[in-house]
Amino acid sequence: MRILLILFLLFSFTFTKGQSLHYWSNKFNTESSLLGDAVVAGNSGIAAIYFNPSHIPESDFNQFSLSANLVNLKYAKYKNGLGQGIDISEWGFRVQPRFISMIIHSKRNKNISYQFALFNKSSNDIYIYNDYFDNSSDGYLIKGNEEEYQGIFDYNSSYSDYRPGFGIGFKLNKHWKAGAALFGVVKNYYSRRSVNISVNGYQADSTEYGATGYTEDKLNGYDVRISGSVGISYRGEIMAYGLTIHLPSVKLWGNTDVLKVIQQSKYNLPDTLLPSFNYDESGKYRYNNFKDPLSIAGGLIYFSPGNKVKYYLSAEYFFPVKRYKIIDGTKVVSSQKDNSDKSFQPGSALLDYWFSAKGVINIALGFEYDLWEKVDLMAGFKTDFEAASEQSTGETYNDLTMFHEVPFNFYHINFGAKFSIKKSSIIAGAQYNTGRRNDYLQYANFKDIMAYDETANRILQGPVQHQMDFSIHDLGFYFGILFGF
Repeated sequence: MRILLILFLLFSFTFTKGQSLHYWSNKFNTESSLLGDAVVAGNSGIAAIYFNPSHIPESDFNQFSLSANLVNLKYAKYKNGLGQGIDISEWGFRVQPRFISMIIHSKRNKNISYQFALFNKSSNDIYIYNDYFDNSSDGYLIKGNEEEYQGIFDYNSSYSDYRPGFGIGFKLNKHWKAGAALFGVVKNYYSRRSVNISVNGYQADSTEYGATGYTEDKLNGYDVRISGSVGISYRGEIMAYGLTIHLPSVKLWGNTDVLKVIQQSKYNLPDTLLPSFNYDESGKYRYNNFKDPLSIAGGLIYFSPGNKVKYYLSAEYFFPVKRYKIIDGTKVVSSQKDNSDKSFQPGSALLDYWFSAKGVINIALGFEYDLWEKVDLMAGFKTDFEAASEQSTGETYNDLTMFHEVPFNFYHINFGAKFSIKKSSIIAGAQYNTGRRNDYLQYANFKDIMAYDETANRILQGPVQHQMDFSIHDLGFYFGILFGF
């Protein structure tokens, strides 16, 4: 227990990087990962507390496990992301642990087992930057003049969802098991997106003129919640079945700092051509609510004669989430309502963020082959469909996807091996993920320049179009160690 507490504190203070559009983005680096997480019906190993707590009593001895570092490489491309012919690309590299667990069997009742775990359910980091430069002999602001145009796009986003949990499992009889789990949910997030544009030119009399436009929106906060799940499973000679219900999470505490800036300025230009203005509003300790939906998962396993080969199938349906304020810029958390600082006072609706999610069903397939007595080969595939509803596609300034993340369907392929050594085991594997989204709304448009677009809060750029093609490729390597005692 002392080791588990120390590791919990390390996780808590090291990773403070919060809502993903993908419910199955978890990469636990456990035995379940090798099987594509198609383990609702059984053989989920140390991930039983999450996939189906009725499987906690499956092992015959106490266990402590640690999934070691995951090395993850990512490449993403946003074709036409900043206008026709202006692409953005992103390379990412990350190393971090994922899952720590301890399973203890009751000494008083051999049919009861307990599990303590700390794991990262999902995380995402995005950093994209582009500095675009162009010039025109026909002018952007004044026709016939030679002008220079520069547009800088800077977007940085980080999200994590860590969960400490406790589970209990019961062997009801030879075939049936049941279990329940309770989780703390700690969501941390940071997002900043800015667009900085400048246009400069010369009049016929050599008088210099120009204009600048700047927009920025920034979020930084956390949300602490509590959630739970219940599960039941049946195991026969050639088939096994499982069912898990994941309950919606409930908010405990948390808040968000919000900043929005919209500026346009000029020199030596008439107001009729381009008005100047400056809007800058920020708010601290805004109320947030990062909901998790109700979901129901089911699965089955087929055991071939002699148990040489096993086939796995799991599916999970996530219920829709109605449109709601995920961040309320007009509401300060109760602990700060008496603070006299201006930034702590309720703000305008421009600081609001809205979100909604559609119903989604994901499917996972797994395969296990007993190569030798102590070596098992495993492979898996799973879908990871995006959950953003049409109301949350980022087409208005406040109705955004979570931190401007492009909604796309993700597909995961896993393969690897498990090596058993007495009561302990080692797993090693790899995971390849890919996804794409065509004709999505551009982040900005540094083509077809126009003055301030009041309907969309865009300055010195053209109207954004559904012309961005997004693609991503992600490759990871991992291993895990399980100690039995």
